[in-house]
Formats: sequence, C-alpha cells, structure tokens
Amino acid sequence: MMRVVFGLVDLPTDLFLMVTSALSSFDVLKCRYVSKSWHREFTDDSLLREVLIREHLYAHEVRLLVAADFINPRPRADTMREIFDRVVMRYRALKTGRPFQVSKKKTVTLMPLPGQIPEYARERLDTQPYHPFKVPEWHRYFQPPSAELHAGIPVDLPEPGWTYDSGLLVYADAGIGAYVVFDIGADSTSIIPFDTNYRVVRRVRLKERVLVIEWAEAKPYHQINSIEHVHRHFVSAFDMVPVLQEFPWLPRWNAILRFEWRLHYLGFPLLGNDIWLSSHSATHFAAYIWQQNRSAWGEDEPIESLAVWDISRGSNYRPLAEPMDKSQKNEGPQLVKYLSFPDLDFLTLRQRDTPVLRRIEVEGDSCIYFYEEGSLHECGFNVADQRWIQPPVKYWERVTGLPLVGLGPSWEDRCNDTTPDICQRLEKVYSKDCEGKSPHWATCWRYFEIFPGIRNQVIRDTSAGISFSAEHDIDCNLSYRVASQIDCWITTLKLPGLDSGSCRKSDGNERWFIAQDKDTLCIFHFDKQIGTLKGQPLHYNKPAKK
Repeated sequence: MMRVVFGLVDLPTDLFLMVTSALSSFDVLKCRYVSKSWHREFTDDSLLREVLIREHLYAHEVRLLVAADFINPRPRADTMREIFDRVVMRYRALKTGRPFQVSKKKTVTLMPLPGQIPEYARERLDTQPYHPFKVPEWHRYFQPPSAELHAGIPVDLPEPGWTYDSGLLVYADAGIGAYVVFDIGADSTSIIPFDTNYRVVRRVRLKERVLVIEWAEAKPYHQINSIEHVHRHFVSAFDMVPVLQEFPWLPRWNAILRFEWRLHYLGFPLLGNDIWLSSHSATHFAAYIWQQNRSAWGEDEPIESLAVWDISRGSNYRPLAEPMDKSQKNEGPQLVKYLSFPDLDFLTLRQRDTPVLRRIEVEGDSCIYFYEEGSLHECGFNVADQRWIQPPVKYWERVTGLPLVGLGPSWEDRCNDTTPDICQRLEKVYSKDCEGKSPHWATCWRYFEIFPGIRNQVIRDTSAGISFSAEHDIDCNLSYRVASQIDCWITTLKLPGLDSGSCRKSDGNERWFIAQDKDTLCIFHFDKQIGTLKGQPLHYNKPAKK
C-alpha cells in the first residue's frame, strides 16, 4: 500500500533530515510551535544534537557534550532540549547584540585606615576615589585627525582593580569589605584570605587559576627627597582550588596562599611615575620595571630591568613578617632571569623616555613576549616623533619573544599598515584551525580596518571563536562590538544603563560580558535562564514603525 504523506513530519527519516538540514538552529526552535506533531519531531534528541554540532560546535555546552561522549557516554543532568534551547538563544542574543539580563556587583576600594595612609598621599583619595593607588600608565594619547577635537583617547587603559578568568571574577566587595572570588556560572562567592590592613593594593590579576595581588606597605620605607617617599612592594600568589559542596550556597573555591615575595629590593613611590608591567602563568611570574632616574649626577634616561621568578612550588615564608637573612633567601621564589638595561638594549627592547611597549605576556614555562606598537597619531609626554620612519606608516606592531630561563635566541615579528598579508595574519592567528597556542604574530589589531579610529581593547574567547572589542571612532564615540570568527559576523552591543563616557577594561566570554560603570561591575548575561542568579531583565526600545 502506498504511504500517504500529509506534511513534513510524515516524510521518511532520511528525507526529513535532508529537509531540516537547510534550517538554521533558530528555525528549528520556531518549528516546535506549528503543531503537536511538529513539536514532537523537532524536540527529538538526535535531530537537536545534529543541528548543534553542525552550527554551534564551538559553544561551551557542545564542546563538553562532544568530549563527554568519548569519555563517559552516560545520560547527563541536562536534557538535549535544555542544552539546545540555551545555546540557540545565547547565540541569538550575541548576534543581535542584546543580552537578556544583567547582574550588578558593588565594588569598593579597600584601603587602610585613614591614620595608616601617609599625609602626602591622602589628597589622592579625594581626587581618585576608585583605585587611587593603581599602577600608573604612560602618558600616551591617540589624537584622531579632527579639527574640532581637543582631547585625545588614552591608549593605555587604567588598572581596573578587578580581574576575571575562566568564569571567576575577583573584586573587592562593598558589602563584605574584602576581596572575593565570584563564580558566575555557579552563583557562588568565596572570600580571599588577603589582609588589607596596612596594605595598599596596586594590581590584581587572575590567570590559569593563580591569583596574583601586587601591593605595597602603607607606611613609607624611606624618603628620596622632600616630595617623594618609597614604599616596599610585594607580590602574593594564591592557588584557586575548587571545593565540592553538598549545598549550593556554600563557597565553592578556596584561595590558598602559595608564595609571597618582594617585587623590588627598594620599592616604588605611591604617587610617582614609576611603571612596571607584569604577567604570570601557573609556574612563572615576570615584571618589566621602568623607573625614573633620580640620580644626582645628571643622568636622565630611565632605569629599566626585567625579572622572572619561578613560582611553581610553594613556601611558608612571609617577607613582611620576618626580615630576610641569608638562611631565608632560598625559601622564596627563585629568580631565574634578570636583565638590566644594557641587556635590554642589546635585545633592542630598551624603551628609554619614549616607550612603545604596551604589555608583556608569559606563556607557560617557555617564553615571555613583548608587545610594542605605535602610530603617527599618538601624542603625549612619552611618545616619540615617528615621522622620520621611512617609508611612512600609519601604525605598526612588533612582537618579541624571549626564553624564560637561561640564555637563548630572541624571536621577533613585525607588521604595519603596508604589510600585504595582514588580513591573512589576523585570520590565521585567531581562527579555529590553529593547533595549540597562538603563534604570537604581530597583527596591528588596534588600528586595522578602523583607522583613523582606535580599539582600546579586544577580548577573545578563543575556544568559542567569539570576541569583544571597545572601539572609538574619529569623533571619540565609544562602542562595544561582538564578533564571531566562526560565522563571520559582527554587531554592536546594546548595553542599557552602562555609562559609555569613559572606556575602562572589560572582559567576558560567550556567556557573559563584564564592564565597569563607576563603582559597579555589570555582568551582562547572554543566557535567557541563568539559574538561581537574581539578574535584572533588560528592556530595549522597540524600533518605530514606518
């Protein structure tokens, strides 16, 4: 007897799958509302799994789903339909640039008591109430070629006072009055055992489950002249260890102190222009130090150095609690590399009075990379005149790699706006075809395809192929954009309630975007349902009808 076909769901399985292969994941989601029979067919696990792998292979849940099938192919807590709905709605929100909810965290600047702050530094508390004693930046601004524009765009963003990595947000909580680690996915908060009494926090950074806090003593160590005082600076490294809890409201992370050591043998002023760039991995910590020359012999060039410590093992030694003597020197982290300014000059990495260094990056236990860049439209006290460069270039970038331990050859790559293969460089460096870690090529990411505008920051979720960027146009208008390197689309984020007047550091991944609004951290969620997290739904103005 001939089979009578009344509709799509009555087709044979192979024909049904052939037809649905032309539908997008969002179309599959909408097809459920046609009828009960369509709802039954379009919630089938095999169909949903096939669509997820075809369109959203690099989504967080799909990566875990594929990996679990090879390791432990047992039923999961989340059904396939829940995973499908969550992923599809998330990427719908990303592509339209409209997060579903926002959760806000009130931050505070944890400072010693007023009596513990030196009198000469108390004025900074009134002029800069948020993170007043952060590590300063070089005076460099980007000046677009606009006649009516008088103020430039800062090239180096200020230190935010908070840090984020792999779903963990570390900040100073205003309600608790201490540094905490907030697990965004689990909605769990844990206190970090860091005492801020008689301490001034200069920088915090979380990377590879290692939290580093760079801080200084509130009391001056000695006085340089009638104006400047030197404070001893230290570094505390904590291991972020997950804890399995029976109840969801209990803390899920423990911060265990691994190391504490002195950053500089003398120290730095709290209000001076001494700058240091630092980075770390799970095994090493590196700091590039740029100090003003205060020599009485008339030497003007700044003092520069690079120091690398091995922090792979732990120690109970505390340099502040006990004075360092010969028997205690081996208890701290081992200094495995030190380069003075003649060594940096030999490697063409010395910056002098006009630094072009933007950041340093430690990769594992192998290399440290220096990222240098410049533009014809930069101005400021620490910017050199680059008009002498021939042939003239609008912008350029150089990446130099050095081994962390021992002597070895340096690795260098350079590009500028005249590099013919810059598009291919960007696609290769940030594509999903790259195996292992990125090759650290120079890409001129700050100015490419936006000049004469500028990108202040680019955040990449390399596992998902999603990136966020903060961009200023020629009129200094700030906008946040989200892009996908997998599906090749880009859109502007709509972030209601976020002050876009000043650009500060932001972070995030495919599931949320974190930005700072004065003393509040705003976490914009791209998931429609975020569990027990009490987020505020966002409302957008509907476009006017024609």
